[in-house]
Amino acid sequence: MKLLTTTGLTKSYHLKPAVKNLDLTVGERTLHGLIGPNGSGKTTTLQMLTGVFPAGRGEIRIFGKQFHTDSLDIKAKIGYVPEILPLFEHLKADENLYFIGRLYGLDAKTSKARTDELLHAFELNGVRSDFVHTYSKGMKKKLAFLCAIIHNPKLLILDELFEGLDFITSFRIQEILRKYTEKGGTVLVSSNNLRLVEAFCNEVSVLHQGELVFSGDIQEVKKMGMRLSRKEGLSGLESVFLNAVGDQAEPEMPEWLNGF
Repeated sequence: MKLLTTTGLTKSYHLKPAVKNLDLTVGERTLHGLIGPNGSGKTTTLQMLTGVFPAGRGEIRIFGKQFHTDSLDIKAKIGYVPEILPLFEHLKADENLYFIGRLYGLDAKTSKARTDELLHAFELNGVRSDFVHTYSKGMKKKLAFLCAIIHNPKLLILDELFEGLDFITSFRIQEILRKYTEKGGTVLVSSNNLRLVEAFCNEVSVLHQGELVFSGDIQEVKKMGMRLSRKEGLSGLESVFLNAVGDQAEPEMPEWLNGF
């Protein structure tokens, strides 16, 4: 069943197209990976899906509703971690979480209980009273993720969440997201780590120069990749990705770069 679809989704900046006629489908209860080279339109796509920026043209449907007419109801059921983390840096961790929970309509008791539970589970309890601006990048990402899940959303949209996280935190979040989808949730995550996407997701879409150039089930992608592979050591998704974006050229090595 489709949980999210876009039809002809288009966005331009200064007359330069960032996303062009995007027809994207994300299945219900799936872990859907969105990949593409830098500048391919991944972040712009996620920003339109969450209402950060309006689409220039096209339609977005989430939970069976049109985004432009039911955006408030849809947003209330989405958890979003953007590339630039939306934290209140001069508040403490527990204040951030509690405040976000209240914004999403949780009562004071529930917001406080979930704040305590999440900070303990992600080993932030010891720094819960520290101001967020003193946190490392990885700690801020953990907190941003907790802010995205505190209201128990139906859909999580995560923009490069795993970049900058240590292995243990990344592994824990992946396990949580797998269980979340098993219970009925859906995840759309962008990443530049193709091997993580291949191991973690069950659907994948490839963007290139603002266009959707491939979308499919991850098991089919793996099989296709094995047939396409021209370079030793590439995973199935890496082979499909290189084939889809059309970059098979060997990088040119500057003659002066020799370490001497």
